[in-house]
Amino acid sequence: MKISCARPCFIDVAAHKKVHKKTDHPTCELKRDNMRTQKAFAGQFVTDIELVYKPTVFLSNASKIIQSRDAEPLCRSLIPEGQIALREYFIMLLLNRANRVIARSVISIGGMHTTVVDPKIIFMTALAAGAGAFILCHNHPSGAVQPSRADIQLTKRIGEGAAILELSLLDHIILSADPTGDPTNGRTYFSFAEEGLL
Repeated sequence: MKISCARPCFIDVAAHKKVHKKTDHPTCELKRDNMRTQKAFAGQFVTDIELVYKPTVFLSNASKIIQSRDAEPLCRSLIPEGQIALREYFIMLLLNRANRVIARSVISIGGMHTTVVDPKIIFMTALAAGAGAFILCHNHPSGAVQPSRADIQLTKRIGEGAAILELSLLDHIILSADPTGDPTNGRTYFSFAEEGLL
């Protein structure tokens, strides 16, 4: 998945050939079907934006999420070895309407106790991937999986925003850095969906 932008182009039909030579700016070649747009923006600088999504896995082979424990190993695999007990990673799994994982992304990397998450990045990523649903996930280096007040508030805000965009927030999973699980209850993860908090 990538967003590619052509070089800003001075749109002035009359002066176009003087501003750009075909040899050094091949993306500025004029086309008749774009003439109306070019006239509307005459004399202004604009940038062409193209959204491109190139899947590398056939959907028939993509992982399917049926329950929260199916998502746990996918999230853990995005955290480098030796980092899960050192700093917080905030991860996103992107799914289609059939709950097949079409992409995954590390949204932010923080310190030992917190990481900054911008909801705009979450929604931008979901929309750019053409996802119909998504799962959030982050780790607690302390090993405890109980969500903090900030975790609960963030999940609520993102869930509300997702509903407006007709996206489904399926779960928010908190991973324990301890392979044996949370020292207080032995759980290796906490699921907002399983606990009825979504």
